[in-house]
Amino acid sequence: MKESLTDRKEKRMANRRKRERQNGERFRICITESPLTGWDYVLFVLLAVVCFFCFQHGDILHTAGSSFGYLDGHFFDFYDYNTQYGIWDSYMPSSYWMFAIWNIPLKVLGIVPHPTQIVPVGVLMWYKLLPVTLYMISGYFIYKICMEIGMGSKKSKICTYAFYTTPIGFFSQFIFGQYDIFTLFFMLIGIYYYFKGKDLLFILFFSFSVPFKYFSLLVFFPLLLLKEKNVWKILQAVILVVIPYALELLIYYPSEVFREYVLGFQATSYIFEATIELTEYSISYSIVIFALVCAWAYFTNVQGRTDWAEWAFFLSGLAIFVAFGISRWHPQWLLMGMPFFLISAFLHKDTKVWMILDILLMLVFSIYVVNYWKDRVDQFLLSNALFKNIYQEYNVGSKVTMRALYKMTDMDLIMSMFSGLMLIMAIFKHPKQCLRDVSTNISDCIGWIRTRFLLGVGIFVIPAFICLIVSLVPPYVTTNTGYPTTGAGLITSGVVMEQHFIAKKDYMAYITFRVGTYKRTNHSSLEVKLKDGRTDEVLAEETFDVSHFGDNDWQRFDCGNIRVTPGREYYIEFSSSDADAGNSITLYRTAEKGNAYGCFAQINDVEQEFQICVKVFENERKK
Repeated sequence: MKESLTDRKEKRMANRRKRERQNGERFRICITESPLTGWDYVLFVLLAVVCFFCFQHGDILHTAGSSFGYLDGHFFDFYDYNTQYGIWDSYMPSSYWMFAIWNIPLKVLGIVPHPTQIVPVGVLMWYKLLPVTLYMISGYFIYKICMEIGMGSKKSKICTYAFYTTPIGFFSQFIFGQYDIFTLFFMLIGIYYYFKGKDLLFILFFSFSVPFKYFSLLVFFPLLLLKEKNVWKILQAVILVVIPYALELLIYYPSEVFREYVLGFQATSYIFEATIELTEYSISYSIVIFALVCAWAYFTNVQGRTDWAEWAFFLSGLAIFVAFGISRWHPQWLLMGMPFFLISAFLHKDTKVWMILDILLMLVFSIYVVNYWKDRVDQFLLSNALFKNIYQEYNVGSKVTMRALYKMTDMDLIMSMFSGLMLIMAIFKHPKQCLRDVSTNISDCIGWIRTRFLLGVGIFVIPAFICLIVSLVPPYVTTNTGYPTTGAGLITSGVVMEQHFIAKKDYMAYITFRVGTYKRTNHSSLEVKLKDGRTDEVLAEETFDVSHFGDNDWQRFDCGNIRVTPGREYYIEFSSSDADAGNSITLYRTAEKGNAYGCFAQINDVEQEFQICVKVFENERKK
């Protein structure tokens, strides 16, 4: 029987849908279920190298630079000796010992002769290479731990890759460039020996970790109590684990500088800030919850290797929540919690959901840090490494900041979201939710591990590079007088504020200035004029109705892209003819004059010890 035209058409459509389903299935398998390939590692190395050379925070300059005090031969008076170089150290000696050993080649070659925080970019990269090297070696111990708890070679390798590409961990090491890996490195070795059943080595390596960061004790105690029920052996372990810290304390306690800057370091008290306030005293949430975690560990009897591993990482995750989920933290500290959340995710029945939540955690984390640490943990991280000169020349971040791209006014909300995510990632890893066979294949989540890495890194890196690229497009921010701190005073009738600066390009496009309205609507005017610093000639002027100003907003004064002379002094003048004390605005000022060349502020012709916050946008000579 001959097929009709309609039948043939329907058959072709059915075959096409079948092919599409097959292609879609092949694509899904390729993206989400195929095992790790060489390209995964190539991509990791590529992004790691880019971030290694492009981003860096300045803390490492302080710590690594301080270590040369030891290389100068000042062991017992290390803290006092460094003060003569303007360096006051706030860590225990272990951190400086690590960098001192690493920096021996720089000392021998005379590249860095004495303690200093000012070094070439090449030296900075040498400093950064030490924690990065330990980060990579730490991955080896992740693999060894996974093998020891029975994951098998294939799954252990995937977990190691997932450790290297954990967004917050990658950020801490390759972008922020910190050295909290010192603590984690020794913790991971200790945990490896913990599962090997070598108790003295477990205690020994945890004892090495304690002087770097005390957080390691929060993991040590639950692990110890989960395994050891003999009270006398527990007390012995506690004494042994604090011996290195006690020895360092004993050696340096006579130093007044040590007592003030190390023992008085305020960040160590963050964990005790979350409290229930009662009539005469307060109760610390952290202490109460941590006590419960320790008790849970002690009263839990594990049955077999799998049960032991699942309980160990579950309780460690709860301890990490105590450290960072209900207290203030610094961005780099969170690295210490990532392996525990990661391995417990690989022990869970549904690994991929935790990979997805890692992306969300990185997003919330990034929104928080760029809003809370403005001009410190954002595009500012581009200012110390490869783009250092470009960052300074083009005032990266003056046009657009990561905070503007990720603006969040309700910091309580974002921190609550972060804490909620951490709690979910800790409490829902309970052993009842875990696999009985920890070697179970997890190929279905490979795609999410890749996505977690690319999206997680991109969440921070892409906005940072947007800030960089925008700054390279004219008009350029040629003058940025500094970070706003407070108001410079009321601009009432009779008050004239001026901000002087030096032109750097040929054409001035516009100037922005930050205003404060005292959180009210003011009905007055603001006269703004651009004047020649030599002749006082008015080059451009505009009168603003301040009732349209928002509090803490930047306002734009258009100069009409006028021709100016590079190297010549100009100033912007602010005044009001109808404002009084209850109906006026203020301009934001910097904390001090800073180092802005040729810039100074005046109020009623009196030079001030600060700058008015302005940004000058200029263009090159037109062709």
